[in-house]
Amino acid sequence: MILIHGFGFHSFVWEPVATRLAANYTVRQLTLSGYDGTPSRSNGWDSEQLAEYEDAHWVGWSMGGLVALSAIESGLCPRSLTLLASLPCMVEHEDWPHAIGTSAFEDFRQRIQLDSEAAMRYFAALVAHGDDQAQQIRNQLQAVPIPGRPTLERGLDLLEHTDLRETWIQCRAPQQCILGERDALIPADAGQTLRTLRPEARFDLVPRSGHALPLSEPDRCAELMRTFWESLG
Repeated sequence: MILIHGFGFHSFVWEPVATRLAANYTVRQLTLSGYDGTPSRSNGWDSEQLAEYEDAHWVGWSMGGLVALSAIESGLCPRSLTLLASLPCMVEHEDWPHAIGTSAFEDFRQRIQLDSEAAMRYFAALVAHGDDQAQQIRNQLQAVPIPGRPTLERGLDLLEHTDLRETWIQCRAPQQCILGERDALIPADAGQTLRTLRPEARFDLVPRSGHALPLSEPDRCAELMRTFWESLG
């Protein structure tokens, strides 16, 4: 399977989950361009990397779900898709209320423009918020070297302007969505909204957890994904 990280934090977030899946699956952790020392790109989001793994299960955490869906929109079709603390449209619209608020998003964009390092410390706290292990997760995330501002701003553009609800509906691959009950970024009610778009998809809610599901609940995430994949035969 291919594990795709989210905004601001590179593929280290997947280490706990990857360790738990490695005994039964071949695991690849995709590093997006501009992260962890890789060259930044002016456009595109690594569709060519995903093209190499079209026969794999794809798992996207947070912004990584949009990266996966963007590749699917371009014509790729994985074996399955799991959105982990992720939505096909991450920012709220009039007909899409259960997502990141537009005012909160614009506030964060301004923080990035003023001081990207301070903004990412703030973001780490948001990602950790609501979890029983919030302080430990916050410390882990704040210790990660952040990418350059162009990469961060490119990620913000993807988050703000990408609406792939129709791709979520039309995708031929089986789909799963796992959300955290206390996620400060994506309300738990978003699962019910997604269910109306694609009733046959699998939905799971992880209790007492925030946005950082790969770090806070690796056992539960690995179990839910494994159960989903095994159900596909």
